[in-house]
Amino acid sequence: MYITESTQPILIALLVIYALVILLYSYYFYRKTKTYESYNMGGRAMPLIPMVLTIIGAAVGGSTVLGFMTDAYQFGLGQVWLVVSLALALSIFTLFFAKRIRVLGDKHKLFSVGDYAVLRYGSAARYPAFIGNIAALGALTGLQFVALATVLNLIFGLDMTAGI
Repeated sequence: MYITESTQPILIALLVIYALVILLYSYYFYRKTKTYESYNMGGRAMPLIPMVLTIIGAAVGGSTVLGFMTDAYQFGLGQVWLVVSLALALSIFTLFFAKRIRVLGDKHKLFSVGDYAVLRYGSAARYPAFIGNIAALGALTGLQFVALATVLNLIFGLDMTAGI
């Protein structure tokens, strides 16, 4: 896909507006943060719908969408159902379990999947939970780098390697 000279300023403006909105939103909540728990868990006050959307947004990130959209361009629009089915399955799972896990987390002051694993299965369960989390977060971080590099490549023509 090529960005024309007429659309490039629009895309840059949208990117800047998006970045400013995210920074302002972050600053708003930063001012409310007084303790580690407040920072780490958002004060344990996030409503269910934003929590569900956050989980889905993290799982179905930018590079996942970009990858599936590339497949849709190459192999047909039917590839979009891969993203839709992933988002739908994750939404159903989150709606059924997020509230139960949150209640348990609030009751026992849990901060992580490892804390939950220790509560449920004992202290030895922390290590497999840690390894799983590191693998998942490493993959998500890498995918987000690719997504950001793709945006920079499309808007500014920056080489993907330099963008990453």
